[in-house]
Order: sequence, then C-alpha cells, then structure tokens
Amino acid sequence: MRKALQPLEGEIIVVDNASVDDTLSFLSACFPEVVVLQNDDNPGFSKANNQALRIAKGKYVLFLNPDTIVPEDCFVEFIRFLETHPLAGACGVRMIDGSGQFLKESKRGFPTPWASFSKITGLSDVFSSSRFFSAYYLGHLNSLQVQEVDALAGACMIVQRNILEDIGGFDERFFLYAEDIDLSYRLKQNGYYNYYLPYPAIIHFKGESTQKGLQYISQFHKAMEQFVEKHGDRSSAFMNALIKNGVALKSMLAGWKYTLLPDDREARRTTEEKDISFFLMGDEASSREAELILTPSPVNRAQSPEQMNVVLCEGRNFPFSSMINLVDKEPGKKYWFHAKGSSAVIASFSKDKRGKIKYSSTSVQ
Repeated sequence: MRKALQPLEGEIIVVDNASVDDTLSFLSACFPEVVVLQNDDNPGFSKANNQALRIAKGKYVLFLNPDTIVPEDCFVEFIRFLETHPLAGACGVRMIDGSGQFLKESKRGFPTPWASFSKITGLSDVFSSSRFFSAYYLGHLNSLQVQEVDALAGACMIVQRNILEDIGGFDERFFLYAEDIDLSYRLKQNGYYNYYLPYPAIIHFKGESTQKGLQYISQFHKAMEQFVEKHGDRSSAFMNALIKNGVALKSMLAGWKYTLLPDDREARRTTEEKDISFFLMGDEASSREAELILTPSPVNRAQSPEQMNVVLCEGRNFPFSSMINLVDKEPGKKYWFHAKGSSAVIASFSKDKRGKIKYSSTSVQ
C-alpha cells in the first residue's frame, strides 16, 4: 500500500480493533508515518471505518481490508477514473484470491427478494451466468469490462469524501457484512453511480480478516436480515418474510454442518506441510530473503514449478503489479508472497481455507 501511495499525496489510517498480537508495535516500528487509531474493544467494521473517516483529510477515501495486496498503480487508476466520472459515487475493483480465482463479490446486485432467494437456494451457483438467477453476483456481466453495478465490496472501495459525509458514512447498525451493500444502496439513492473496474486487479486473501465458523454464519445472516428490514419492499411482506425465513434456515443448516463435522483443519495442515518444496521466482535479493525465512524447507529454483509451491518475491525487478498479473493469468497454483525487506512469506490458497505464514524471528534488513 505504501508503494501504491507514493505517486500521490495521501495518508494511511489504520484502525486497530483490540488486536491481541504485536500489530501496534509492528506498525510503529516499521511504518511510523501511519496514523493508528486504537480501540479497546471491537466496535465493528462500520464504526471503525467511520472513525477513520472523521479524521481523513483527502478528497478521496479508500477503504481497504488488511488481507489484501494491491499493485503499485492501483490508487492512481482509481483517482483517474473518479476524476473523469463526476457522478461516480464510488468504485471498486476486480478481486482475486491467493490462488488467482475471481471473487464474485467484486460486483454485486442488491439482495432483492428474488436475488436473495436464488442465492440462498443455490440457483445462482447452478446458473452462474444467468441475469435472472444470478442477479446477486451479476453473473451476466463481463468481469473483464468496466461496469456500472449496484453494490461494491467494502474490502476495496474508494469514495469521494464529501459524498460520504453527506450521506453519513457507514450505517453503524451493521456490525459486519452488508454495510458495504447498504452504503452502495444509499449512494445510488442519492443519484450517484457505483463502478466496477476490471483492472488493475488486487489480491484479497478472503476470509483472513474473519475465520468462518458459527460466529461468522450468525453475523453474516444477521446482516442480511438487517438489510431486508431496512430496505425491503414493504408491499412485498410475503417475499420479505420468505427471505428472512430462508436466511434463518440456511444459517441453521450451516451451523449443524460446523457442529456435526469434526474440525480437523490443524491435522490436515500438519499433513499438508510435510515435505513442502518451494520454487522461488522474482527479484533476486527478495528471493534470498525468502530462502532464509523458508529454511529448513527445501527450496529449488531450477526444478519445474508445476507441482511445487511458487514463492513470488517482490522487488525492484518484480513489483506487486507483476506478481498479481502472474497469479491472475495462471490461477490454481499454490502461490506464496514475499515483500522485499519483510520477515514473512504468506499464502492463502483458497477463500475457504485458512491462510498460511512462515516468518523469521528477526526482521530482514
């Protein structure tokens, strides 16, 4: 993010919701220019974003999840687009996960009764390209073209600050989930347009900011109910009730799944990590750093990377934009990422699996 901001005049604000690791000390030591707002508890996504919004000084405000990698030209392209589209209230970007798979929530329709019903019943998955059945994810729209859409993802959304202030920022009744849909809805109600941009793409290690489980299921479906209650068609009481009951049923079934199925993720992780081999590619200096971090795991730069974990090493000769383009064009591999000068190598192979990290006990200089 720091490198993407270099061509611009801007600030980075981090809101820490009572983290229990060494996040705060790490930020102060490695990123002294970052403004940190520290909360004693977790007030939720909406409240935290509004805290940052109240002290932000820029013409534009970018909301960005911490579990993302952005290319160096990302912010410049965002602002260029907004400057040439005065009625653009907000814009978002095409997101891929750590293995290069497109994340459908990059562009969404509003959760109307029918769109919600199709999503809840799985019809949107079966007919993923249908305008009729896949209205929630706008499956009929080309993900490689600029599109005007209903809703953008709060994981990466840039909005004009004066517009945010006019409409009141995020609705703090939404603790987590649906707050971005609600904001997108209110932007359109006030005469603005939401745009989806296919390039430059970003990597979103989906699920790393919230691990899926019973708490996740409860929060997600509660948010959907809140949106229906706030914006639902009052003349369609039957459909609204159907959606609420469908949400509750899906939440209950998903809850049984997590309760009845044994959670053997740690056992699988131990098995998966035996005899892992890594193929390093990218910047030479960054590769040497990554190799030290990965020791004693076997590292092979000569062998074909097809059946190996590929470590993309960022640096002057291999910027983040090149890393993301490679992952985007060759999805499906087990990609790891190393930023030059950092003491960690990270990966997230699927939006449904917990991420992985290997790190050195001392900072790489």
